Amino acid sequence: MGPGRWARWAGYRAPAVSWAQIVPFVNTLALNNGRVYAGLDVGNGDLLALDAATGSAAVSLPSANSAVTALAVGGGTIYFGGIFMTVGGTARNEFAAVDAATGTLKSWAPNDTYGQGWALAMAISGNTLIAGGSFTLSNGSNGTRKFLAAIDATTGAVTPWNPAPNGYVDAVVIDGSRLYVGGSFSTIAGQPRAQAAVFDLSSGALLPWDPGIYEPATPTVKAIAVQGSVVYLGGKFTHVGGQPRGNLAAVDADTAAVLPWSPMTSLSNSDPNAVPSTLAASDTVVVAGINGTPAVTGVAFYPPASP
Repeated sequence: MGPGRWARWAGYRAPAVSWAQIVPFVNTLALNNGRVYAGLDVGNGDLLALDAATGSAAVSLPSANSAVTALAVGGGTIYFGGIFMTVGGTARNEFAAVDAATGTLKSWAPNDTYGQGWALAMAISGNTLIAGGSFTLSNGSNGTRKFLAAIDATTGAVTPWNPAPNGYVDAVVIDGSRLYVGGSFSTIAGQPRAQAAVFDLSSGALLPWDPGIYEPATPTVKAIAVQGSVVYLGGKFTHVGGQPRGNLAAVDADTAAVLPWSPMTSLSNSDPNAVPSTLAASDTVVVAGINGTPAVTGVAFYPPASP
């Protein structure tokens, strides 16, 4: 593993790698129906669809003219967002969709008409796409949406739901009937919430869940993963629920009570720039993609938290 890339295993043996694609700067990944989708940050912001078993190209997808930073796949469609202004030579202002079977660009285009910011996270439920980021959308008759929006997956119009966070949204995760969001906000839906919140997916109502993220300068939650009754939070913070937690923590999915799990406190104390920017969790392992100085940038594997 070359300079600036490391992997840390906490008693785990990494599975054998059956294939690899050598591509620089992978911003976002999605796994759906036997395929791995990747959004890249290269000269042109490429969008890849690979067979999960072999790594070969599953379908040819059009290129964006700049980075792809968020992905969601559902209903036979690949939805994506980024810094781009065109996709396959056709105007698409930071949001676009292509047919997953043919790779054909769809007419769906909830344009960021203000041209400021872009999508940083996406998740889909039924016919609704949830997007978080630094954008301002004004598409349809429901007014503008800053940083967090629900978008009709067919028409591209924003829905009436308007949570109005006062800062960027970096993470959106749907788990059952709940929508978890994380970012740099301190209020959302008119209520105080420090960088993490949860909504009822059906009603759009903000729930009381509040883990109490704290960092004295620029706190943020950049990644969320949910496994059973545990919610994992990654970002830039020093405390959760009044307890010392260095940039990675686990809380109860129902009560938001902080759990004893604290794998990164010593690392984040020595290098506060070691920030988890993506998380994945199962009942046997938690995987964190960590960005920071070259010495602490890479992938870390941790044992899961106990509920």
